[in-house]
Amino acid sequence: MKSILIINFLMISIIVNSQGKFDSKIQITDGIYLASQNDKFGIVDSKDKVILPIDFEAIEFDGSLGMTKKNGLLGLIDINGKVIIPNEYEAIEIDGNNARVVKNGKQKTIKI
Repeated sequence: MKSILIINFLMISIIVNSQGKFDSKIQITDGIYLASQNDKFGIVDSKDKVILPIDFEAIEFDGSLGMTKKNGLLGLIDINGKVIIPNEYEAIEIDGNNARVVKNGKQKTIKI
């Protein structure tokens, strides 16, 4: 139990930004950070320059791709914040180099 508490404490200390510009800031890769402000998320560089606007409900990375949620709809970005699939889908499932997406109840495949 003590090790879990220590790990959680370390995670919290990593995400707190001492400058106060963001509520939290987590390094994704060298010089690229996931930042949050007022319960919204975006991507910034090491100098806090906004790469992807901080107006997403959620951003979750799995490897080099990030699933984004905005206005209840899903999209996909790369590790540098470049939009690969815009936020206009109800569901996205990644399968290799393809993304199966659902929009208005209709499914299609997009090469990524």
